[in-house]
Formats: sequence, structure tokens, C-alpha cells
Amino acid sequence: MRNTLLCLALLLATHFAQAAGPIVALVELHKREGVYWLAGDQQAFTGTAEAPHRRHELKDGRLHGLTRYYWPNGKLQYEAEYEKGAVHGYVRRYYENGQLSYEGSRWKGREAGIAMTCYFEDGREMNPCNGNAMTGGTR
Repeated sequence: MRNTLLCLALLLATHFAQAAGPIVALVELHKREGVYWLAGDQQAFTGTAEAPHRRHELKDGRLHGLTRYYWPNGKLQYEAEYEKGAVHGYVRRYYENGQLSYEGSRWKGREAGIAMTCYFEDGREMNPCNGNAMTGGTR
């Protein structure tokens, strides 16, 4: 049990260490050739960038870690894990009412692993997925 707790603590510490760095407003960053830079810095930005309705974790100027978008009502709209600028891990999109719209996983930006699963706005599973679920009902 003690070893399990130690491993869990180490895993959490590693995750949060990746997200280490300053938190800045997204408008303070400049994007050149797909890489984000903080004005005046000679090094690509590593840290968290925030804007109204979104939050990005960046490493070496590229999306790396959790990215989230929010509806104007404050509810989560989209969340995905990124690695070196590409979606890499789980992806979830939500309807404005907070209901899950779709979920799946990506490997270096491409569908992989868990098949994409879509849902109607009332929570029932949709098979096959359609464009309305993929956009969270914004079409």
C-alpha cells in the first residue's frame, strides 16, 4: 500500500511539473511559425496561457498538456490532451447544457485507441456519430 501511494505521489508530481511555469494572458504571446513566444523572450514560451473561455498548457511554445475551452455560461465546451502541438490522448466535447457530446482518443493528432463515441444532447448514445455531436451542437 505504501509503495502504491508513493508511486501515485510521484506520478502526480511529474504531471504538475510538466505544467510548471508562469500563467500569462494569451494576448501577451506571439505566434511565429506555429510556436508561441512571450514578447521580448529569446526562448519559446513554457507555462499556461489563458484567455476568456479558454486555457492552454504550453511547452517549448507548443500546446502540451491540457487544453480547455468553455461556453459563455462557464460550462466546459472542449478538453483535450496535447503533446508537442498535436492532440495526443483523450478528447471530449460538451453541449452547452454540460452534456457530453463526443469522446475518443488521438495518437499524435490522429484517431487511435478508443473509437469516437457520440451522444445526443439528452445523453443517449448516437450511432453513427454525426456532425452535430462532433461540434457540440454548434452546426
